[in-house]
Amino acid sequence: MVPLAVLASLNAIVGMLLPSVDFAVFAYIDAAIKVLFGIIMLRSKKPLIHSNSTATSI
Repeated sequence: MVPLAVLASLNAIVGMLLPSVDFAVFAYIDAAIKVLFGIIMLRSKKPLIHSNSTATSI
C-alpha cells in the first residue's frame, strides 16, 4: 500500500505545483493509479475459503 500512497501523493503534489494543467488530467491519473493497484491486488490474493469448522452447534 505504500507504493500506492507514494504515487497518489506525488500526483497530488504535481497537481498543486502545476496549476495551469486542468484538474481532470490529475483526476484521471489518480483514477488510473487506483484501478491499476486494484487489479494488481485482485490478481495477487487468493479468495478466502469459508470453513464450517468455525461454526458452533448448540
